Amino acid sequence: MIKIARIAVTLGLLSSLGAQAYAAGLVVNDNDLRNDLAWLSDRGVIHLSLSTWPLSQEEIARALKKAKPSYSSEQVVLARINQRLSALKADFRVTGYTSTDQPGTPQGFGQTQPADNSLGLAFNNSGEWWDVHLQGNVEGGERISNGSRFNA
Repeated sequence: MIKIARIAVTLGLLSSLGAQAYAAGLVVNDNDLRNDLAWLSDRGVIHLSLSTWPLSQEEIARALKKAKPSYSSEQVVLARINQRLSALKADFRVTGYTSTDQPGTPQGFGQTQPADNSLGLAFNNSGEWWDVHLQGNVEGGERISNGSRFNA
């Protein structure tokens, strides 16, 4: 009976995930994406201000469209950025994370692992003037306790 109740609560949570609306096309903090954009910006391949996050997807796309790569390494990084943007803005995403040891340093930019184990489901959809991101997480071994293993 308890197992059925847990399944019902989980399904209820997933079906009523809280909506977090972003302005049209904002890209969430991502350390890998930021590092690649900074690398290209430092070399003058793209012109993009990285001082404020989150950045809009349109702003990043505009900078990439005007990019002038001179070397194959710059073309590889441009392709990696496009691939990462596609992954971040995918219609449906499943993410998982597990750790056997707690980090000894403070949390860095774009690092969102508040628990030793987590499973996340995300749904993205957007139109010309809107962008919606729904995400739910189940966590175990929380580093920051909030009284619940579920986050929406």
